[in-house]
Amino acid sequence: MSHPSHRPDAAAQPPRWPARVIALACACRSMGDQESGQTARGELWTLVHLGLARYVRQHAVRWGKVEPEDVRDIAAEKALDLMQKLEAGEWDPAASEPGQLCAFLSVLARNGLVDHLRSAATSRNQPCAGLPASAPDDPRPHEAPSRALCRILFPRALVECLASLSPRAQRIWFLRAFHDLPSKTIARHPDVRVSPAAVDMTLARARVALRRCMHGKGFDLSDLPAGTFAAVWEALERPSATRRPEA
Repeated sequence: MSHPSHRPDAAAQPPRWPARVIALACACRSMGDQESGQTARGELWTLVHLGLARYVRQHAVRWGKVEPEDVRDIAAEKALDLMQKLEAGEWDPAASEPGQLCAFLSVLARNGLVDHLRSAATSRNQPCAGLPASAPDDPRPHEAPSRALCRILFPRALVECLASLSPRAQRIWFLRAFHDLPSKTIARHPDVRVSPAAVDMTLARARVALRRCMHGKGFDLSDLPAGTFAAVWEALERPSATRRPEA
């Protein structure tokens, strides 16, 4: 399998991954929900996500600096949207030549980057938007009341957002966000037991869902104040707090 590459000789010959994306998209449609179809979806997701991430980094040279985690999340959101459109019959990569597919993904990556930069600017101008005006009764010494309030309410908001995820998605997100475990290790966890590709797709969906949920509550998911780890750990260990039946 040829992934999008930054090798020095990559420009000397056309990349093979766009043609592979087209072939995999056709395979996904013909195989349906068979095991081979699921395998094709996993590889297709990986290639589309990597391709989008590459274009995000390229556009970031002109549009502005982006953290590696944000690059991954921008690409994941656009890749998930494409996978949903593929399943709904609204996106057909086979109708494009490899070069056209690359141009299309490049435009999607640029649009995602611009949206991210606009959202980041808004978040900087309105920190903790939507929080109640009252301050906590016992803020830490020398801690600004607004920051103390964020420290207390952020974990609560995150736990509420986690409740919208399945137990497996919660566990996958937690193992990556707090333990920084690789996908292969997470895939073998007794509460997960899926393929590494499925871990990556689930993690991407969880990140997008949590980021949107937290943004709606006035928080930036990338800003984890002290106490968040303990609060989320406790919530995940209480089945009644965040867990719902698997779909």
